Amino acid sequence: MEIAINSKSDDMYMNQENLLEITSLPENYENVLNAINLAKIKIKEHQLILKPISTINLNEENMLKTRNLINALNLLDEVQEIYTNCIFSKKF
Repeated sequence: MEIAINSKSDDMYMNQENLLEITSLPENYENVLNAINLAKIKIKEHQLILKPISTINLNEENMLKTRNLINALNLLDEVQEIYTNCIFSKKF
């Protein structure tokens, strides 16, 4: 995908749904998006996300505590987004 490379993207890879994911620094987001649109490539979804530089694996006890905290925060009207660098090995 030469278009993404020339528009200052950082990385490209195929995700689990067999779709191409392109990452870039926030300041390059518009350049990458515009280059793809100009090339008339269909975009299924695009968004800015915060991706942690480092992650942490939790033991089961801390995983449960963290999940409970996130669930409690989600119930608050004032909270719009929640970010974490934790990796949850089990689904709740």
